[in-house]
Amino acid sequence: LYSIPGFWLATVLVVFFTTPEYGAWTDIFPSVGIWDATSTDTQWQIIAKNADLLILPIVVLSTGFMAYLTRIVRNAVIEEKHKTYVVHARNKGLSEKSILWRHVFRNASFPLITLLGSILPAALAGSVVIEVICNVPGTGRLLFDSIMNQDWPVVIGVVLISSVLTIIGLLISDILYQWADPRVNFSRA
Repeated sequence: LYSIPGFWLATVLVVFFTTPEYGAWTDIFPSVGIWDATSTDTQWQIIAKNADLLILPIVVLSTGFMAYLTRIVRNAVIEEKHKTYVVHARNKGLSEKSILWRHVFRNASFPLITLLGSILPAALAGSVVIEVICNVPGTGRLLFDSIMNQDWPVVIGVVLISSVLTIIGLLISDILYQWADPRVNFSRA
């Protein structure tokens, strides 16, 4: 899944699941680009009205991330399962489920926590290509259009929001480090 190009997956999903061309059962989602919004709607009301239009872009954007995260966690779990503390836990008679969730996954979650700090801003920022194919008015497309129109206040605003999201992602990552390993103490830093 990680090797599938996002633009190709988006195009296939839009063509296949938004038209009755391939059978009535394939016309699951509405056609892209019909955003229902009035001037009195809040941002959350617009998202609630158009939630079915967001399913395909979310699937396309999350497919690559989930495949990458799954691979990283799988490799970390395999590496942790062969360490001596796991053998010692088995010898003590702990169940495999207990060993996996209380010992192995806790130690294998560090690479995942590290990646979550950088994936949060990337996931929320979106992709210009996916936003154009699915006709989603997102921040990637807004940034691209603003750069092309030399609308520098909007460019600065989007970059500032992306920077704040990066800082929030890194803060969440630090908090999760301390939760996953109580030995991590930030008061000594």
